[in-house]
Amino acid sequence: NTVVDSLERLKSSKPPAPSTKVLPEDKPNDAGGSIIVTWIKSADDVEEDELVKEYLIFRSGTRDGKFELIGTASKGFEKFVDGTTIDGTRYYYMVKASDGVLHSQPEISEAVSSSAQWFHTGRINMLVATLIISFLILWFIGQAKSGKEIYIRSIAGLEAVDDAVGRATEMGKPIMYIPGIMDMDNMQTIASVIILGRVARKAAQYETPLLVPCSRSIVMSAAQETVKEAYLDAGRPDA
Repeated sequence: NTVVDSLERLKSSKPPAPSTKVLPEDKPNDAGGSIIVTWIKSADDVEEDELVKEYLIFRSGTRDGKFELIGTASKGFEKFVDGTTIDGTRYYYMVKASDGVLHSQPEISEAVSSSAQWFHTGRINMLVATLIISFLILWFIGQAKSGKEIYIRSIAGLEAVDDAVGRATEMGKPIMYIPGIMDMDNMQTIASVIILGRVARKAAQYETPLLVPCSRSIVMSAAQETVKEAYLDAGRPDA
């Protein structure tokens, strides 16, 4: 009975109205390998009726060749992304409206091929920002090479260190600098050892004793090298 009913339905039914204006286009702003297929939905594709249940998308390498089903789109949709194309290969598409049993007469599209784009047009703002930053960097480098004095905002913490070194010198007290209790794989310890070089340079200039207690042997070795280099830069290798 089911087979008979289906045959009777086929005899009494007609296929849905076809979709029109099938337009495949290379997907913009991608690395290639994709084509966007759009169409105008069938006139029978309305919410009240079930004359159209889905759209079947077919693809072929030639207009007269065999078209293979590559995907489906639900009722009401007018877009499909074919992400299985080979760049440089031309493809033809056709879209059939289907009610689950009968298919509309298809309209074959013009041939189109996919390709990769060199630049994402949706990121022009990033390009502009990159160009501006690059120009400023090159401009400041040029200004520095020409001998112009460039204002660099001072770091309040480093100025406080200089003041503390000066006060210790005035009081005749040694400077105690603790680079932390962590090992050299800690970012704070690395930054502290770098600042130690600045403190050691000031201590060498003021001829103030410098004490650097360390809890880790690797930190102590790094601190010794930093202090030694700072004293050499200050012209006091014998201190």
